[in-house]
Amino acid sequence: MRCLDIGYSTTKNDACLGGYYGEGLKLAALVFCRGGSHIKLCSNSSHWNFALKGRGNRNLYCNITLASRDKVQRLRDKATRRRGAMSPSDLTANIWEDVSVIIKREGPLGKITQEEFEGWLRTTIDISPPSGLIRTLAGDLILDGAYSGSLYLKGLRLRSTDDLRMAYNLAHGVPSQDRSEFLNHPLQLRLITQIWAGAIAQGNKVALTAYCTLLKEHWDCTDVKDAEFMIDEPTAKAVWRCLKDEASLLGRFYVPSDSNDLV
Repeated sequence: MRCLDIGYSTTKNDACLGGYYGEGLKLAALVFCRGGSHIKLCSNSSHWNFALKGRGNRNLYCNITLASRDKVQRLRDKATRRRGAMSPSDLTANIWEDVSVIIKREGPLGKITQEEFEGWLRTTIDISPPSGLIRTLAGDLILDGAYSGSLYLKGLRLRSTDDLRMAYNLAHGVPSQDRSEFLNHPLQLRLITQIWAGAIAQGNKVALTAYCTLLKEHWDCTDVKDAEFMIDEPTAKAVWRCLKDEASLLGRFYVPSDSNDLV
């Protein structure tokens, strides 16, 4: 029951998860109900139904009812038989061990469209991962053009893109309470630089070419901001080799302004 309290969270101290402020479930239910949808959670052999009630429908209520014990037991027995027979699993959630969310909308606003549903899925990259995903210790580099300008934190999208040309999923950090931005901007820049370094260290030529293009043509964007202060030596050497190879094809060459600039 405590999970219905604003501020209560079981994931706040888990660095691998995006939850932090203990209000995501409650606010999500409120937004859906206010938008004319009915939202129900099924978990721990219970049904959680959210609705706006009270004077002017200004209060969010959650009605929790236990599922029938006999029905749950029959479903458990059926699942046990399926597993024993090594039958392939289906998309049916088991109410005693899974968490499922059911969202319905009818009436004047009409039913939920396929386009709306796909838009919800884009809030996270874990359900339907984008193509061109390069994983590193600092996070993921997303080369899928459909995601350009998107910033994710631990799999969940932040609203503010902060002048990004590419897309990233940062593995560390804390979002603002409304998930609009990354709270630690210097850490954000450092993680993005480390993501590029990790992708280039894997020998990914597409990533290396894209990074060089950013440095040459979009040097003022957030993707490469302060890169000259944070880039590591292996990445700098890889970039320099790429630039020299490109220049040689064009019949050009680079001249260092100082002997200390030689790599």
